Amino acid sequence: MKTLVGQAKSRLLIVFDEIENITPGTSASPHWETGRDSLLFWQNIRSFIQQEANGRVALCLVGTSPLLLEKAKIDGVANPMYLFSQKRFIPTFSFEETREMIERLGFFMGVSIDSGKIATLQATYGGHPFFIRQVCSNIHKNAGTERPINVSEKQLRIAIEEFGGQLDTYLGEILQNLKKFYPDEFDLLSAVAQGQRDEISEYGRETPDLVDHLIGYGLIEKKGETFDIRFDTVKNALKRVLLSRSSESFWTECMQRRNRVEVDIRRELLYFSRALHLTEWTFLLEENLGKRRFANLQSIEPRVLFSKSSSPLYWTDLLNILKSTTILVHLGQRRKGVLAAMDKVNIDGRKDSHANEITPAEADSVFGALTILEDEFQQPD
Repeated sequence: MKTLVGQAKSRLLIVFDEIENITPGTSASPHWETGRDSLLFWQNIRSFIQQEANGRVALCLVGTSPLLLEKAKIDGVANPMYLFSQKRFIPTFSFEETREMIERLGFFMGVSIDSGKIATLQATYGGHPFFIRQVCSNIHKNAGTERPINVSEKQLRIAIEEFGGQLDTYLGEILQNLKKFYPDEFDLLSAVAQGQRDEISEYGRETPDLVDHLIGYGLIEKKGETFDIRFDTVKNALKRVLLSRSSESFWTECMQRRNRVEVDIRRELLYFSRALHLTEWTFLLEENLGKRRFANLQSIEPRVLFSKSSSPLYWTDLLNILKSTTILVHLGQRRKGVLAAMDKVNIDGRKDSHANEITPAEADSVFGALTILEDEFQQPD
């Protein structure tokens, strides 16, 4: 580098694109992600620029995340790139800038989009250059080989509809990045997507740095003293993505808690059954399960029925057994609440009953029911 700078007759600009690929925490390569390569690399770069380049070399770092400039330390050592330069996000475009971009790129591809349709794209995506370019890319792919073409309303509508799924994917990646590295901003975005504008406006006024990335990614904008999601297309997509991600988290926790409490209930019934004569136990079992279900059991031996790992009984079987007031008598007046909770978990706590999606109110209701069952049957720590 010193030799090249010495030979050059002008100042040099070194541009690093997709900087997240060599940034600790975001790189897919272990030696950059958790190793010391990133630290040593940037130490050398910064040292050269400060000591050898004599002001003739400048850097431009380009990527989807400014994390490299925001981490104070790398592997416990001072990050040489921390606050090394200002971070600047590509701003959203005005209508004129959007039109210039579309007309210039469209000229080379033989694709012409009139001002009215450009205005539609501008309004739909709030001037977000990346999203608009992706829709135009869909138009180009769908247009065939005959050029030049004038894009019709139908072609534009189809391209926008096709981009809907892609938009969810792009936003999902942005949300994943926010949740991992900027959790406070992720929580704020979740709140504003659900209509809680006052909270994000308060944070925007009091601690503007907390909404820095949300504005930079073009997800929210400031209108006077208030903040809101920049355009309805992103707001609707964010709701879908957030709901999907919250649903995945809910089902994981729900299944884990349901499985644990089911084992606890079987343990309680095992202890209860051991105190009964086999004849009495057989009668209670047949009476509460019903003759057909009872007849299908290969064994009524309690250790088999209430096995921790291989019990043949379903959740509904346990529910029917517990309906008898002669079983687990100590439940007393609490039995009604226990049965209602088990019924709630059985109906609303099953993934197939919600097409994989569940509202926050439904999630709270199921978790409340699981808490009742855990308080009743779970062994204390």
